[in-house]
Amino acid sequence: METFTGFFAPTDVAVDSQGNVFICESGKHRILKWDGLNAPALFAGSADGKPGRQDGIGSSARFDYPCGIAVDKAGNVFVADNANASIREISAEGEVTTVICPDRTESKSKEDNVSCPWDVAVDDFGNLFIADGDALKFFRGDFTVRLKDYAHSPFSLVAEKSGVFVVSYEDGAVTHVSAAGLTQDLVKKNDLFAHPNGIALAPDGKTLFVSDIASVPVNGQGAIRKIALN
Repeated sequence: METFTGFFAPTDVAVDSQGNVFICESGKHRILKWDGLNAPALFAGSADGKPGRQDGIGSSARFDYPCGIAVDKAGNVFVADNANASIREISAEGEVTTVICPDRTESKSKEDNVSCPWDVAVDDFGNLFIADGDALKFFRGDFTVRLKDYAHSPFSLVAEKSGVFVVSYEDGAVTHVSAAGLTQDLVKKNDLFAHPNGIALAPDGKTLFVSDIASVPVNGQGAIRKIALN
């Protein structure tokens, strides 16, 4: 096992098809890239840890508490830029553009934007899902749609081939949401988990792993649980 230390509040990681690891170093408002061989290097954001909101290439771009990250099949990186209430995209070359932000001119309502994005996930078809405060949102093209059938507060996401699995930190539910917005609770609220805060999907797509910082019944101990998918 190889370990790198010295990060300031790393909150999320994502891996592309080439094995590159992208790290949200939230405390320094930047994205790092690790090729698995050398030490992690700055990919986008401030070299000296200064927050801001600015598009650009590499160190010329600025984030403000980026805390969720995902990579699509083409190698584009999507970031939940929390304090900027924005979703950012980083190309494979390190160019940062803003996909969703409060002052988008094409927005028709507040629902078109995000207010407190915690996590993002993108499926094989390029559908982008966003855990935004107490709402799960779907973005493709120009507009954002709130998935009204999702009845929980989303916290952590992991995409599958066409859709996303969502955990709710508040009520413990684990839910599958299709790209069409259809929902299925795999674990009902207040049933098995107390406060699930992380989720991962096995490469074969048949098993979910969920971290729960306090298991049920609440006994002060955390747990990692495995969910077999049909």
